[in-house]
Amino acid sequence: MNKWLRIIVLAVVMVATTGCFKKVTMDCRYHVRPYYQAESGGVAVQGEGTIAYAFAADTTQWTVASFEDALNGVLTSKTSGEKRSDAMSRAEQADSTVVVQLTATPATIVVVDTKNKLYCWRMTEVVENLPDLYVSITWRPWSAQKRYTEGAWRMNNEAYVAPEPEEPEEPETPTEPTEPTEPEGGNENNGNEGQYTPADPIE
Repeated sequence: MNKWLRIIVLAVVMVATTGCFKKVTMDCRYHVRPYYQAESGGVAVQGEGTIAYAFAADTTQWTVASFEDALNGVLTSKTSGEKRSDAMSRAEQADSTVVVQLTATPATIVVVDTKNKLYCWRMTEVVENLPDLYVSITWRPWSAQKRYTEGAWRMNNEAYVAPEPEEPEEPETPTEPTEPTEPEGGNENNGNEGQYTPADPIE
C-alpha cells in the first residue's frame, strides 16, 4: 500500500512540475498591411514604401513629434521633451506587409509612408504566447485634417495645408448723391457776385 501511495505522490509531483516549467514567451510578429486612398470614396490600393518601428513604450508618456522623427524612429517624452531612439524592432515593407517584432508590453508601433510623407502610431498590449497579429491601416491624404484618429491609430499628414478663409465680398460703394442744380435766377447774384445783373425786359 505504501508503495502505491509513493507512486501516486510521485506522479502528482511530476505533473505539477511540468506545469511550472511550461514555456511562456513574449514574442509576437506584428503584421501591418498599408493601403492608400487618394480621394474620398475612391478605391484603396496597396500602399508602398512603408517602414515601421516598435518600441517598449506607453503612448500616455511618449509621442511622435514630427515626420522626421517618425522616419528615423524617434519618440519624444510628453513631459520632459526627452528623445529616445531605442526601438526594439525596425522593418521595411516586403510585398504587401511590414512586420515588426514585439518582445515587451505595452508596445508602441510607428508606421511611416515614406513615399507620401505620412505617418501614424498606436499602442498595443502584447499577449503571451501569441505568435502573430495582423492589422491594416489606410492612408487618406485627402482628409481635410493635419491630424486625426482612425480606430486606435493617430494619423498624421504634415503636408496638409488648410485653405485660407475666403475674404467676405465688400458691399458695393453707394453712388454719392450729386448736389442739386439751382434754377436760373434762384441765386440773387447768379454766381456773379459784385457784377451788375440787367433787369428783365419790359413787355
